[in-house]
Amino acid sequence: MNSRRILKSAVSWLLTLGLLAAGVFLVKWSEFKINTVATSSMVPTYSPTDMVISISPKLKPPGIGDPIVFETEFIGQHIPPHVHRIHAANADGTWETQGDANPVPDPWRVQPSGISGVVVWSVPGAIFRSPLLIGGLLFLIAAYAFWPRKKDEGELPEDADSPAADSGIDPPLQESLDPQPVAAGSGGESDAGIEILPHPEK
Repeated sequence: MNSRRILKSAVSWLLTLGLLAAGVFLVKWSEFKINTVATSSMVPTYSPTDMVISISPKLKPPGIGDPIVFETEFIGQHIPPHVHRIHAANADGTWETQGDANPVPDPWRVQPSGISGVVVWSVPGAIFRSPLLIGGLLFLIAAYAFWPRKKDEGELPEDADSPAADSGIDPPLQESLDPQPVAAGSGGESDAGIEILPHPEK
């Protein structure tokens, strides 16, 4: 029985490690990234604190109308990662971007090498501040931790090694059937109530 449990545990660990390795490979291969929207320049598409998920531009080539995550330079100043939409393509191969809430395009140009990802999905930031969601997650964790576990088939109960379990007799009845020790003496009655007769003299 122990060998079956060891084999089952080993298979479970191997499956878990395999899934983790596949997940790491997928993230590396797709250059999966998560960025947080910091400003209101993309309202109503994305609001501040929303999280956008992007993949490599090698897997999804950017085009006009695509929201992208990019960095660039403008008048000698570094522009940190932004999430804006491609508004137009310039003749020199760069991109013109614009926030959905902005009335005019951005003053900078974005090099193709400056695009770190093309947005494919977004998650509203308000979800992660919802007391209902947080309470639900805590409830699920607590339920999983305290849910009664079913014993493995073939696993013996804790008192399986006791004599009563081997004989199939209830423990109180087994106790009453066990022979009681009899104290031998020169005469009189024993503790069990049996009279012991003295040996006759020769």
